[in-house]
Amino acid sequence: MFRRLFQKRLRKREIEEEFEAHLASNRELLEECGLSREKAELHARRLFGDRSRLAEETRVFAGLSPAVPFRFMRILLALAALLVAAVAVDAKDYFLFAYFEEPAKSGVYYALSTDGYHWTPLNSARPIFAPEYPGELMRDIFITRGPDGEFHAVWTWGWRERRIGYAHSADLVHWSPQQQIPLMEKVPGTVHTWAPEIYWDKASARWLILWSSITAEESRNRIFYSFTRDFRDFTPPAVFFDPGYDVIDATILRDRSRYVLVFKDQTKNPLRFQLRLANGPALLGPWSDISDPFTESWSEGPSALKIGRYYFIYYDHYRATPQHETKRYEAVRSTDLKHWESINDEISFPKGSKHGSFLRLTRNEAERLQKIEITPP
Repeated sequence: MFRRLFQKRLRKREIEEEFEAHLASNRELLEECGLSREKAELHARRLFGDRSRLAEETRVFAGLSPAVPFRFMRILLALAALLVAAVAVDAKDYFLFAYFEEPAKSGVYYALSTDGYHWTPLNSARPIFAPEYPGELMRDIFITRGPDGEFHAVWTWGWRERRIGYAHSADLVHWSPQQQIPLMEKVPGTVHTWAPEIYWDKASARWLILWSSITAEESRNRIFYSFTRDFRDFTPPAVFFDPGYDVIDATILRDRSRYVLVFKDQTKNPLRFQLRLANGPALLGPWSDISDPFTESWSEGPSALKIGRYYFIYYDHYRATPQHETKRYEAVRSTDLKHWESINDEISFPKGSKHGSFLRLTRNEAERLQKIEITPP
């Protein structure tokens, strides 16, 4: 806690120093405009507080030489941007962790964090919504926000199923009737349909669905995909990612102009069961530059978040070994997606939490979820 507080204060001091330096470096232009340092700061703060005053401020300086108003407004806007950054340092972030507990029959649970390190169960550690069908499981829950603000959830329906589960919600609390999506129903020899995730493809205005399956065509897991616009009609499943060895649990992180595919190397001989990542230029890849494993064996279910300057990859360390005696949710972080460090000693998750997903929330959404007290039927 003290480390994060120190980093926040250090960043705020850096911004304040940059603000002062910007004022000092433009002292001559400010004097040409007949403004003191104090008045220049006041104008910048007025712009920061109400962007609609930009036109008014421009008219104030319209009587000066043509080059001066433009240059002066650039200074004011730069100063206002620094003020925005200073406020952002103090602003709270809110993140949702949706997860399940074994044996995956009780439903989906939520936990909340403001820093990405410490996760507090919501709803008194009770599930938010539960399975609606006999024999249905709710494993590997993935929740995301659509382009219209609606939330969408998909999950593993069972260990040996050719279908996945789907529901949608406007508020993360009240969910639509659960829908069975038989993605692999017509694919010969399908053994299972595991760990689905969905991503909005802006270019085609469709949802991309990812999951892992074994089929008659290949006796090892590969990552498959399908597209849908409405979760009623789906394109035929096809192979999305096949590095030549057993892979499951794919998740995608967008990093500026590139995409990062994080997945579990499910190789059994020699034993891997570790996380790797690959890079691609677009949501559909192609995927290349596969990394070496960056977690210990018996790691699965990765999810990725960017918080501040760090990339976080959370995962389920699902089996204790003599070399790694604790079975728990764990995480690594990186500033460049190449060099990773374990932060297991700095994080805390709800006891018994299993393969889930992470979502950034607004303050209002987080505060509303903190107040809920419901018991699923």
